[in-house]
Amino acid sequence: MNLLGGMFNYFEARRRRRQMETAAVFGIGCGAFIICGLVIVIVGSIMNAVESGNVQRLYGDYAGACNPAPAGNKDKDNFPDVDSPRAVLLLISDTQRRHAWHSELPAQWQAENEDEVVLIGCVEEEEINLETCEYERDASDGDGTFTIRVERVQNEATIVLINPETGRVIDSLTVEGSEPDDCPDDDDVNVSGEEAGEDVEWDDFAGWIEGYVFD
Repeated sequence: MNLLGGMFNYFEARRRRRQMETAAVFGIGCGAFIICGLVIVIVGSIMNAVESGNVQRLYGDYAGACNPAPAGNKDKDNFPDVDSPRAVLLLISDTQRRHAWHSELPAQWQAENEDEVVLIGCVEEEEINLETCEYERDASDGDGTFTIRVERVQNEATIVLINPETGRVIDSLTVEGSEPDDCPDDDDVNVSGEEAGEDVEWDDFAGWIEGYVFD
């Protein structure tokens, strides 16, 4: 009996030690994941603050032209009476940061400082949920079912063009990206996720903006 009792205690202690090790590894993994997430958030916040500071320094009061996003009816009579080419500043709506497309503007169109700004484009991007594909799955323990969901998402972007001196809306254009693929076949879905269409690109707006830069 003592031998059996000793073996039982040994294996029980070993089992508990393994549980503790597993719990420790899981805790470390969760902690690392949380720390990585916090680092990404902090770095992103710092980069946004730096960009906002640069925009304020370079463009002065124009930095806030899209924050908040401009409202009002568009009217081409709001177009500034300035000779072409008219340099443009592209800002992300509801921020004081330049949109990535600003760096894609041809040099002749791109306003590099406050004195060069003739037009401001406020860029707003959105994901449109077209459909939710649902798939029923049996629970692994055999008790009931659960649902896997795949969202079909279409990307959309709008540029609102304003007169920076008055803040009034001149024109706007909305472009939709391609539609995502149809709902996947049932056999191809194992986890919830997203089926997204192609992104809207700067080239989708280039011709439209060009008309205001040179006309």
